[in-house]
Amino acid sequence: MKFFHPRENSSVRFSLPVPARFRAGSKKIARVFQTLPAEAKNYETFKVADLALAERSLANSPAGLDWLKSRAISLETAKKHHLGFVQSAAKVSPSHELVDQGWILIPTIVGDTVTCLKYRSIAAKAFVRKTNMETGLYGENSISSLDDIHVCEGEIDALTLEQAGFNAVALPGAQFCVTPEMRDRLLKANRIFLAGDTDAPGQQAMHKLWTELRDRTYLFNWQGAKDANEALTKNCGGDVKMFTDLVVDLKEKSLEQPMQAPAGLVSQAQRRRAH
Repeated sequence: MKFFHPRENSSVRFSLPVPARFRAGSKKIARVFQTLPAEAKNYETFKVADLALAERSLANSPAGLDWLKSRAISLETAKKHHLGFVQSAAKVSPSHELVDQGWILIPTIVGDTVTCLKYRSIAAKAFVRKTNMETGLYGENSISSLDDIHVCEGEIDALTLEQAGFNAVALPGAQFCVTPEMRDRLLKANRIFLAGDTDAPGQQAMHKLWTELRDRTYLFNWQGAKDANEALTKNCGGDVKMFTDLVVDLKEKSLEQPMQAPAGLVSQAQRRRAH
């Protein structure tokens, strides 16, 4: 008696031609059960013009103006970037312990549309934000193929650089993951200077971004300061001209020193070569 291995039988069975009606049926089933695309989240937006009242409130608020002065940010810079002021954040965070103690409004603007609205307390380092709005790069309108772009961690640092005449964008935090679309937009700039915070999380975020960008990308080190705003307020005593000269000097130094990725971080290009 002769026995056949099951795999031999199955190979013979599946080598037979499949009738046309079965092939048509399988295609129909595939169409019915195909994977549906992820549904895009419907984020809230509004026009920059809607910030007019809050902008006027900032210009007329002694407390708000004092806070700007403490960060060496001029009212002119605040107006250019549509910062505002509200006394209470009850509309977005009614139970916050600082709810009625004054808040600077910092809008993320793409084109002439506000895509995110952050509230920054003037009483302490505390933030809240309007819900159902998209988290993204702050200052995308500054990206230009004719100019360098400086990537910071935090909106106030981006405003500090913008005030000194340097195009800047900001990550909303060190843990934020830049999307492929955001990377493509950054790569449109002439050169990219990663000017994030000098603490460990900030440097890790900048190195990670460098491994993803590489092309025309340089690490910027705020020597003796934690970030751009501290360099302006403490190292330069609030002197914008001195800060501008400092940035120019630090950019030259960053161009002279090639960046080294920290241990454990491998670029996408290296991954491709490895495979």
